[in-house]
Formats: sequence, structure tokens, C-alpha cells
Amino acid sequence: MSPTSEQHDGLPQYPPCDDRSTRLAETTETFDRRSLVRTPSPTPSEQVYLSRDTMVNRRAILTRQFWRKPKNIVKVALVVLAIAAAILISVFQTKIIEALAPFAVWMHETKGGWLIPIAILFVLSFPPLFGHEIIAILCGVVYGLGVGFAVVAAGTLLGETANYAVFRFFCRERAGKMESKKIFYACLARIVREGGFKIAIVSRYSAIPGHMTTALYATCGLGFWVFLAAAVLSLPKQFVLIAVGRLSADAGEGKGPKGANAISIVVSVVLGVATSAAYRYILWKMAFVKNDVIHQRRKERQGKVAFSASSDEVLVPCYKPDAWQPSHQAGASNSSSTIVSGDAAGGLKGVRA
Repeated sequence: MSPTSEQHDGLPQYPPCDDRSTRLAETTETFDRRSLVRTPSPTPSEQVYLSRDTMVNRRAILTRQFWRKPKNIVKVALVVLAIAAAILISVFQTKIIEALAPFAVWMHETKGGWLIPIAILFVLSFPPLFGHEIIAILCGVVYGLGVGFAVVAAGTLLGETANYAVFRFFCRERAGKMESKKIFYACLARIVREGGFKIAIVSRYSAIPGHMTTALYATCGLGFWVFLAAAVLSLPKQFVLIAVGRLSADAGEGKGPKGANAISIVVSVVLGVATSAAYRYILWKMAFVKNDVIHQRRKERQGKVAFSASSDEVLVPCYKPDAWQPSHQAGASNSSSTIVSGDAAGGLKGVRA
């Protein structure tokens, strides 16, 4: 045993500690890297969300800055077009059905014609396509309530299941990037994971197309069986559209009430109210988790800064005699590190372990 080696409980110290390493240890400092990095301040976009209680600033649409951004103009135009299309379909529903009458008759008389609307609904289940409502009304005209509902239910469930699978397995990476960059999407993803079935069923009973919510929730991490249960329980909304189609057909033949258009308008109003309520509820849930989401984002940035800072330091083990531990304590916490000052680091040259 070398004269500079010390013994602890009858065991030699490992590694040996000579005078040079002892002097070097006196210039070292043990610290926890995480204690040197405080939680970063909120970014400007985070500060905007923290400064208000709601997720959406409705007054922003009245400012010039809002209309100077082309993407905002596109969003407003799409919303206006969607509302206008819904109103036009409700008002001119009878004329639309009359225009599709020849196709409806051909489909009804063709063997296996019921597969045609199922195939169309399957294709329309992938965003940004739309038109489920028209197909559902047409099925009500051609097949009536029973068979029409079965056809629409089959096409809807098959199409949206495929939609869920595509977005779940091929768009998750892109969704993860959006979640890390967009606070609004991050809050939405959080409430979908935590709210699950309740959030899914509320949104599906609104006027928002079901396949749109399916794509969104698949990328947010909603479980398949939760999605499927919500899709099945929201099928009565499709039944209403089928009933409207059947009433329109009966009214045209003089067999039923002539107020089919009025019924369609009432249904549209009810769906509009349900959509507004669902939208407000989802925004309220997002505002509830907003602060926690932003705090988590700041903590993630803190971890990245701490890792970057620690990788730039010169780290050496400290071989102080009083830091020796018996072998049965060798698995103790290793969270602290030793940093050597610049002058001491220069003295490492020529020191052999």
C-alpha cells in the first residue's frame, strides 16, 4: 500500500488520493446543476395567454393588426363560407333533393346500390372533404328511416375508423410538433387526454363535422375505444338528417307534412345552439388548464438550458478522503457533480489517475 493511501474501516481508499489530487480537490466545488438555472420567464406568446382569462381574444378581430395577417383573413373567409353553405343547404334542401332524384331512383333500383352511399361516406370521412349531411338526407329519401339509418351508420363508422387510423399512425409526429409550438393546440390536446369521452361526445353533438373532430382527437391521443363509443352514441344526430330527408320525400309526394323545410331550419338552429354551447365549454376547459400547460412548457425549457449549461463545464470527480463511502453505499444518488474552475482545470494536465 502506498504511503499516501488511507484506510477506512480497514479497507484501502479507492482511488488513491495523493497530495496533488488533495490540493486539486480543495479548489473544487460540489453543486447541483439544476439549482443554477431558474425557471425561464414566459415567452411573449405565453404572456399574451397569461394576461387574459379566456383562450380567445374576441376583440382582436376589431383591430387593424388582425386584418393585416393573411392567415386571419383566410380563417374568417372559411368560417363565413361554412356558415353560408349550411344556411343554403337548409333553405334550398328541397331543390337539392329534386336535382338528385334521378340518381336516387337509379341507386334504389340497382342491385347492391346501397354500397354506393357507404363508399361515398367512406371517402368523405377524410378532411377537408365534407358532404355527409347531403348523403344522409338522400339516404332518407331513397331508403327510408330503417334501411337509410343502417346505410349511413355503416358508412360513417367505417370511414371515421379509417380516418382515425390514418391520423393516429401517420400524423402524430406533426401533431407533436404543433403541440410543442402552439399553446392553443397544447391546451386542446391536454383536455382531450384528460376529458376523453366527455369532450368527444360534446363536440360530436355539435354542428362540427364528425370526421373533423375525429382527425383532431386522433392526433391529440384520444383512445380508439373512447372514440368509437362517442361515434356510436352520436349516430342519432345522423338519424335526424335521415328523418328530414324522409319527410321531404313524403311532402313532395303529398303523403306527409309540407313543412319539411321548416323542420330542417329548426334542426339547423338547434345544431347551431349546440355547437355554440360545445365551443364555449371546450374553451372553458382549455382556459382551466392553460396556466399548467404554460408552466410545463417553461419547465421543459429549463431542462434544456440546464443540460446545455452542464455540457459546457469541465467536470472531474472529487477524490476527497472524507467523501469516501463503503462499497454498499456505492449506488447512492449521483445527482451532484464537481466543477473545476478554469485555473484548476489547467492544472489537470499531467495529472494521471
